[in-house]
Amino acid sequence: SLSTSSLIGEAGLGDGASDGLSSSSSSLPSSSAFSSLPSSAALRAALLRTLPDYMVPSSFVVLEKLPLTANGKLDVRALPAPEVVGEGAYRAPETPTQRLLADLYTELTGASRVGLDDSFFALGGHSLLAMRLVARVREALGLELPLRALFEASTVENLAFVVENLDKPLAYTPILTLRSSGNKAPLFCIHPAGGAATVFGGLSRELRPGHPVIGIQARGLEGAEQPFKTLSEMVDAYVEAISDINPEAPLNIIGYSAGCSIAHEIACMFEDQGQKVGFVGLIDGLPFMGGDNGPAKPKEEMLREMAKEYDPEIDDSVSITDLYNLALKISIEQHIVPQGTPVEWIDRMLNEMILSSRRLATHTPRKGNFNAVYFSAEVGDITPEIIEGRLAWQNYCRSVTYIPIQTTHMRMLDPEPSKVIAAAIDAHIDD
Repeated sequence: SLSTSSLIGEAGLGDGASDGLSSSSSSLPSSSAFSSLPSSAALRAALLRTLPDYMVPSSFVVLEKLPLTANGKLDVRALPAPEVVGEGAYRAPETPTQRLLADLYTELTGASRVGLDDSFFALGGHSLLAMRLVARVREALGLELPLRALFEASTVENLAFVVENLDKPLAYTPILTLRSSGNKAPLFCIHPAGGAATVFGGLSRELRPGHPVIGIQARGLEGAEQPFKTLSEMVDAYVEAISDINPEAPLNIIGYSAGCSIAHEIACMFEDQGQKVGFVGLIDGLPFMGGDNGPAKPKEEMLREMAKEYDPEIDDSVSITDLYNLALKISIEQHIVPQGTPVEWIDRMLNEMILSSRRLATHTPRKGNFNAVYFSAEVGDITPEIIEGRLAWQNYCRSVTYIPIQTTHMRMLDPEPSKVIAAAIDAHIDD
């Protein structure tokens, strides 16, 4: 399977590995040619320039020739089983936490041996497996490991240090790397009102290789983090984080729902600083026109509205406890949070939704000198006010291209809509 191994049957890759890989059923000229083959790390680095992380093999098997059947076809059953091993010198785990994490890396990636310096993602891990790893850590240790900690400290040694120091607050960062591969300017994905950037996980897997995909997540969803008080405070933090990653390349950015206004303001700020704005995407969010939005909806009403998007039969007899549990179940199924996440996370998400409305209540968009692509949900109660709001984005961008998506607002990032949105992004992002 190309998802777990690559079979290389042709010599001469040593100098040209970065230009791509070729395969053949012919024998290698001689076993001495193996000495000129690139390392697994070099092969991975070459493939990551053109493939997303989850498509890059976690192991490579070198054969003198490919086994063939009597009919001259590849004999798949005769292929050796790939062995996933780490790069470089092996350092054995020493502490109980290090040994636990090494065992979990082995279990989830299929690696035959995992040492202190082995990265979860270099072994073939990806965002979905990362969710499972966080759940297994919680199951084994009863500890709440922030998902972003794994992306920031992916080796056994570094992650063990984080786990052993979870009693100390983990420094907040809005950055959540959804796809690290690619040598073009990243695509930054701004969270909706609930604050979670993991909603873009499926979209990141549908996008064409080339651009890394970086989620921007709100403060206040994990541990003792305090949410942003104002939109200005939030945007300043996001601009600083994005600038650190993307100091000179054009800004490519997309926002979902309330994240549209945040993404638009960030693009305006980049223009203020004289930086180039490339792609701006808006996923079914309306521009806030300023003024008081009125009192926030009760949490029960918010949960009931969300639940009806997934089950129209939900009625007022369903208890608030069941609504919380249903919201958590949906969040887990959509890979927004890992299995085993406590239901209290839903309360943090609801609090962020309420705060989001308050932050945006007095915000009026500015006119940006950039083009935007707007993705509109075409299923559900599309009122004249919603249509008017969508068209109003033309007042705040140089031009707007509208792309209808046949789904509801809440399901814009479900698998099928994500494919349509990803195809449109791919068509526009390099223009």
